Amino acid sequence: MFYTEDKSVFDPRFREKISADATPPGNVADRLYDEMAASVYASNWDNDPVAYDIKLQFEYVTKPRTIQTTINHAKLTPGGVIYVDLTNELLPAVVTEDEEFLLKNNWQQLAQHFPQWFQTFVRKNTFQFDMYDKTMTLKRHHALREAVETINSAGQPVVALGNVYTNRVYDHISNTVVENLSFYNEKIPFLKVDRTGQLDELINYNYIKNQIDGFYRICQSPKMSPGWTWVNVEEDCYADPQHIWGPHPIHLHMESRKAIARKLEAAFG
Repeated sequence: MFYTEDKSVFDPRFREKISADATPPGNVADRLYDEMAASVYASNWDNDPVAYDIKLQFEYVTKPRTIQTTINHAKLTPGGVIYVDLTNELLPAVVTEDEEFLLKNNWQQLAQHFPQWFQTFVRKNTFQFDMYDKTMTLKRHHALREAVETINSAGQPVVALGNVYTNRVYDHISNTVVENLSFYNEKIPFLKVDRTGQLDELINYNYIKNQIDGFYRICQSPKMSPGWTWVNVEEDCYADPQHIWGPHPIHLHMESRKAIARKLEAAFG
């Protein structure tokens, strides 16, 4: 039996890793689908954040939607604007010769809900953003380029969100926004960040920030994203340590998200 979401409300969003869209689901995805689809789509994930996250991770692997799905929807929507957020590109990915998919940043909390064999598979094949060798990096860059060409083929306006990774955190006690480098370093587990404590937090932070800034510089160049409207929101970003999905530099405070939404609305025109 084929299990699926309620199609009465079509969801056109592509929420995976854009560079991973070039790799179709493989045997691991098929096996996971066979074992979990019934329970995933029977869950009341509309009102259960954990069930919803399980569904997202499940669909990151099984890939029921593609970038082309979003594009086709945009073509049918009068005045449609394609919205691009590359935040997920910086998150860990599970990569093999045959499969590639995004790993949610709260995977450690979700893992117990997945089969043991899948947990082992993830543990053996997870790559952080800066773990890629030259071949993998070139493949990722090529996949992004192909995705951009696919997006532009729609002939629709494109609005893209800039970097939202932030070292600023809302402090609920003092009702202020503060810089917290150790929080930032701990939650972005890049491979080459020093974990011995021998290097200071600033060195670690600068390494991570340079990696992320460099990625966005490439993506924001006219050659990489021609004609796109990029919305710079770094000054509006600060994380919420009490976020429903847990503390992370991209889990922003509600007021921060409201400020970003206002800029996006203006860009959408």
